[in-house]
Amino acid sequence: KAGTTGFDGLLQLNYSPIYELVMFIRYRYNQKMKDYTDEVDEKHTVPYIRHRWKYQLNYNWKEGCTLKTSVDYVHNHYRHQSSSQGILLAQSAGYRFHTIPLQLDMNIAWFCTDDYQSRISMYEKGLLYMFSIPSFYGKGIRYALLARYQFSNRLVIQAKYALTHYWDRNIIGTGYEQINDNQKGDLYLQMRWKF
Repeated sequence: KAGTTGFDGLLQLNYSPIYELVMFIRYRYNQKMKDYTDEVDEKHTVPYIRHRWKYQLNYNWKEGCTLKTSVDYVHNHYRHQSSSQGILLAQSAGYRFHTIPLQLDMNIAWFCTDDYQSRISMYEKGLLYMFSIPSFYGKGIRYALLARYQFSNRLVIQAKYALTHYWDRNIIGTGYEQINDNQKGDLYLQMRWKF
């Protein structure tokens, strides 16, 4: 809206007690003016405030093995109105085999949010030249597995399968993308041949 103001601030603390272990905690505060419709259907432009916390721990356990644990929390509200909140717990692991040219990356995430306004996004590893940042709201769990096999210096095959299972709904999406189930799976395949 013309004539409105906002504020966005971020504070992050990093800590690495040993070379293999890195962790950080991040707080982000965002305030902007948004339209709000009250109980008698009158529209007002009021401050909308969002707090986000993130804690992440990265650990290189052995050569070729990485672990990442993260916790995300979000709290939103219009000033002097009810709030919504959400939390996401995620664990990922990656391993590069030494005897065969195979790399595996696994991810599991549990999420619980009050509504779409308190949705939480997370980074998820993808195929070559790809990545995804899916958003989650409601209650559920997501699993993802990514495999990369290098047959030679010229040929690499990758595959990713991800499954999101919701506990609070039996229909996912709308229109032509509607799924009459409480889970959604995604499958990606990629073959790269270098000439």
